[in-house]
Amino acid sequence: RNAIASFQVIVDVPAGKEYYLDIGLNPEDAVQVKVYKELFIHQSDGRYVPDQLRLVDNLPYLSKTGKSKPGEQEIPGQKVEVYWLDVHVPKGAPVRRIKIAPQVWVDERWLSYPMEVRVVAAEVNGTLPIPGEAASTNFPVDASAQRVWRRKFCSIRERTSSKNALTIRNLVERNARQDAALRSGWTVEEVIHLLGIKDRAQLCGDPYTPGPSGPESYLRLRDRILREE
Repeated sequence: RNAIASFQVIVDVPAGKEYYLDIGLNPEDAVQVKVYKELFIHQSDGRYVPDQLRLVDNLPYLSKTGKSKPGEQEIPGQKVEVYWLDVHVPKGAPVRRIKIAPQVWVDERWLSYPMEVRVVAAEVNGTLPIPGEAASTNFPVDASAQRVWRRKFCSIRERTSSKNALTIRNLVERNARQDAALRSGWTVEEVIHLLGIKDRAQLCGDPYTPGPSGPESYLRLRDRILREE
């Protein structure tokens, strides 16, 4: 609570097909949501990687797959579009189950993906750590989250900023700062154990240390953060 959880919504429809995207809530005032369109960048190795975000001002949002829009990279054969969904749970929100339902209107019907979401008792209080520099797109997505804990436990000189660019990497870093604020009393030993990292020297010595489950290793840490009283 008093924090943001993030999801990705992938819309897969035939190329050139128009659709509307909306987000249903039950109860309607349980959380506040923001939706961003993910913009892909062309890497030197030929991959297209989602990174920059553009705020969707109004829902339902009308879009069409397979055609490049101003400011977007045209991807040959693309038939999916991806959205970043920020869900802000207010401070003091009741601990309960709510429903969040991404939904698409296409071919004269609604397609819905209802999620039952549990609001847990954990609540962020105080000030978040100062924003730092996110990892580059050459690293897996969890590298930006890992950097938050490196700054906390390691003597690393790193550029900080009060305002970061609107990218997936920076929102991942923001969410990790929420995690660090929520469990500010944790020791480095607890964190590296949950991340699956060998020791403090490895955490502090390498720009990025992959966990045993790849980028999803960070989810083990987040699960403990949310469940621990």
